[in-house]
Amino acid sequence: MLGLIKIPKEIFKKLLFIENLLISDYHCYLEANDFSYLENLVYFAFVRSVQEIRPNAFNGLNNLVYLNLNYCYLSYLEEGCFDGLINLKFLNLHKNFLGEIRDSVFAPLKKLIHLDLSDNRIRNELNLNGLESLRYLNISSNYYQYYFNLSVNVLISLEALKYDRNLTEHRIDTEKLKYLCLSTFPTELSSNPNAFKSLEYLNINNLCKDNQFLDQFNFENLKVLIAEFDKIPKFGKNLRNLKYLKIFKAEEFDIFCFEYLNRVNNLKYFGIRLQGKAKSSSFSIKEPIFEKLIQANENLESSKSSDYFKSYVSDYKADPLEYVSDELRESTDSSI
Repeated sequence: MLGLIKIPKEIFKKLLFIENLLISDYHCYLEANDFSYLENLVYFAFVRSVQEIRPNAFNGLNNLVYLNLNYCYLSYLEEGCFDGLINLKFLNLHKNFLGEIRDSVFAPLKKLIHLDLSDNRIRNELNLNGLESLRYLNISSNYYQYYFNLSVNVLISLEALKYDRNLTEHRIDTEKLKYLCLSTFPTELSSNPNAFKSLEYLNINNLCKDNQFLDQFNFENLKVLIAEFDKIPKFGKNLRNLKYLKIFKAEEFDIFCFEYLNRVNNLKYFGIRLQGKAKSSSFSIKEPIFEKLIQANENLESSKSSDYFKSYVSDYKADPLEYVSDELRESTDSSI
């Protein structure tokens, strides 16, 4: 507690009707009932501020929907610290120092749909009991990711996940997911063709080198695919509804890998960045392949360099999340 200060409750006494509040660079701890005057608050953000949250600190904030605690100095969360937040939907704890999260911390958050715990140091089992409404969970880039355990079988509404570890290890039901960001492709799911049947958005950093793996799964609902490939796999007919395709760090591919994507009716954007052997070879050989991927359109535009090519319709949406359903886009919104 050395060097920490308590927020003086009385400074909010004349702010009864404000709906948005930002507090930054104020190293403090939060005590019970500190914000009881702010009953109309909807959006509350702390940046580089809070180091400790005590039980009942948010009592009285019955209308709060967004709570942003990213880039703070929290090292643990104790039970009761989020009590009273009966209408909270978005909670951002990105980039703290969280090493321990006590059981039942999140249990009061019955309406929470978005939880960001990325870039922390969680070492204990992460208990998510009570989050029946949670649709988006970001648990990526945890320093001790191979030590903590994730219990998600209680997340009956989960449809969007950002994660760095083995999916089957934690019995995650991928068939319900609509949004998935992974560091490594889960080859252990290759025996289940419907493992990703609901996916609309897939972002993956390290795909396996099996040339046929994309053809093994039902991707009928996939709208966005962003991936890193060493060797570009053969794209299958199961990607017929794809609208946005971006490929990074590709080192090699043959002329037939895009065969089934040729003239895909719904594709609005295609981008590819090559490296290594692919980068050193002439792009002119490959350009005709790329140019045919998007349905002929008088508004079609393209740009290229020595290692990058992109082709797109003139009214394409730069944010790939614009191509997924409205409900999914709402739950993945990271702007809080």
